[in-house]
Amino acid sequence: IKLNQISQSLFTSHCIQFNVRLANPVIIVGNICLFLSGHLSPAASVNGRMTLAGDTFKVTDMFQFSIARGAINVWRAGGKELAILIVLFSGVWPYTKQLISLFLWFAPPSRVSCQTRLKTFLWLDFLAKWSMVDIFTLLISLVAFRVSVTRYVKCSWNEPAISHYSLAPSWNFCPRISTR
Repeated sequence: IKLNQISQSLFTSHCIQFNVRLANPVIIVGNICLFLSGHLSPAASVNGRMTLAGDTFKVTDMFQFSIARGAINVWRAGGKELAILIVLFSGVWPYTKQLISLFLWFAPPSRVSCQTRLKTFLWLDFLAKWSMVDIFTLLISLVAFRVSVTRYVKCSWNEPAISHYSLAPSWNFCPRISTR
């Protein structure tokens, strides 16, 4: 109780360097912005390449993946539990974690005791790994979704028609990993 009376919020504490006190909220808000950009744009797309009679044709963005679209598709396919997990741990939890951290950074000990703040930060650290569910799923998909189809077509030139499909992460894949 005495510690709560003599201490301040982390933002106003003189035990923390001034530049760190200012940078931490900016970093948290920046993370929230990166989450928004990551959740509102495609996470990956399927690209295709076909070789026919010696000519190569490329098709980009045949299908695009996003967290929201993925959760909706899983829900419609009957995987309601998995869709709920995706929404909670990839959609809701990252924002909740950032907002709680921001609140605790500014909250004085009269609102949140030092002991409660410490326990909350420890719990946030412990639960942080659950926001990696979408990253883990996308990485597994990148490795697993490499399809090569060779199909021989009866043509006068007697060359095979070869198709390759791959899953390519979008530009916002790196910020997703860095904000976790």
